[in-house]
Amino acid sequence: MADYIFDPNRAVLKGKDMFEPLNVQRTISLGEAVAQRRVSGETELLLLNHPRRPIALVKAEMAYHHVAQGEIEGEAWLVSF
Repeated sequence: MADYIFDPNRAVLKGKDMFEPLNVQRTISLGEAVAQRRVSGETELLLLNHPRRPIALVKAEMAYHHVAQGEIEGEAWLVSF
C-alpha cells in the first residue's frame, strides 16, 4: 500500500470553492430512509465507519458536493470524495 503525503504546493486553500460542502444537519436510519423511499436497494452509498454511529452518504450527492461534514455527539467529522 502506498504512503500518501499531503503536498501543500498542490492544494488550493484560498478563493471560493467550486462546490458547496454538504452540511449534514440531521440523519435518519438507513431502514427509515428505505421505508420512506429516499434510497432504494440500487442506491450507491459511501459509508463512514464512525465509532459512535456509522453514516451512509448517497454517492450521487457526494459526486457533486465532494465534501460532507457534520457532528456526531458534538464531535466534528468531515469526508471528502
